[in-house]
Amino acid sequence: MELKNPFALQKTDGHIVMIGDLSPEQRGKACGCICPECKSDFIARMGDIRVSHFAHSGNVCDVVKVFMNSLYQLMWEGLQDNARFYLPGCYGFFQESTGVEKLSSVSSTGYELIFEACNFKVESSEIRKNNRGVAEALILTARKDHSLAVVLVPPATICKISRPKPVEGIATLTIQIPKRLDFHHVTSNQLKSVLLQETRYKDWLSSPKIDQWRRQCQEQRAEWIRLRRNEQARIDEINRDTDQWIRNSLKSSPLKQPVQTKEISQQDEEAARQMAEILREYRASQPAAWDYDNNEELSAIRFYLSKRYQTIPNDLIVTAPNGERWCFCTSCKQWYQSTDMLQYGGKDWNLGLCRDCVQNK
Repeated sequence: MELKNPFALQKTDGHIVMIGDLSPEQRGKACGCICPECKSDFIARMGDIRVSHFAHSGNVCDVVKVFMNSLYQLMWEGLQDNARFYLPGCYGFFQESTGVEKLSSVSSTGYELIFEACNFKVESSEIRKNNRGVAEALILTARKDHSLAVVLVPPATICKISRPKPVEGIATLTIQIPKRLDFHHVTSNQLKSVLLQETRYKDWLSSPKIDQWRRQCQEQRAEWIRLRRNEQARIDEINRDTDQWIRNSLKSSPLKQPVQTKEISQQDEEAARQMAEILREYRASQPAAWDYDNNEELSAIRFYLSKRYQTIPNDLIVTAPNGERWCFCTSCKQWYQSTDMLQYGGKDWNLGLCRDCVQNK
């Protein structure tokens, strides 16, 4: 789509004017305007068919250069009338597990405040151009040690520019001019208000506080990775110990004698694997309260039964994966092997009193 230039330079005062500032009587050469770049005469085309715009009366120069330089010049002129530039706040989102970082100028769920919105009192301003002479940033200075770079980004449907980048060594924000803004009908004062006073179209690219926040995010990410690696190493060690326990259990099992059947061997192996899983879960939790006379296997079974039976059964025989019968002491509220019980109760004698509770009565 051909760019229809909405900007011109007034001959009378040398200020930027927009096609939306003109009255119907100023159409054509009566506009009294020239091109901001080549200084040749402009014609104000304000018909009923095509959008209103300025056109060269002779040879045409770089329309993108005219558009971008005029846009920055208009903002610069606005700061000469009102030296206050409204800055949005900055909020950051960071996810440790993925390392994803996001910035926003408005508060949202999951975002933390990096710095608050404020007014920037401009003492001086300068338009910075690239090697082709096209404006690419407006440098605002409040004092010698406090500068800000503003990058204007028009809609791609109006004027395509390269992706905005932070200005090195200077806090940088962009102004994303909304698509719904009609450059061919808006007035210069209305556009100045959007550029200088509105904050909803402004987004931060960089600043010292943002850089500090990003460093903290990287440190959090590194710590998260370190903890995950340590946890994985711990799990791997538990798995190695458990696998070794399975191998030792199968080697020492009496069911491994030549007279055993294949079915018995499979049952024995399944019991060993189930016990290994109980040990793995117990070691991962390491609850000190489950200590059963310092016997890890017995402590693991007690841990397993306490999790499995939230309501103590009294109508079935409770058999642990190791084949032993277990009972619940109604006094100390702990599971014990049946050989550690002195008194029994319940329909199938799964409830009762352990040796210690009977002796301490």
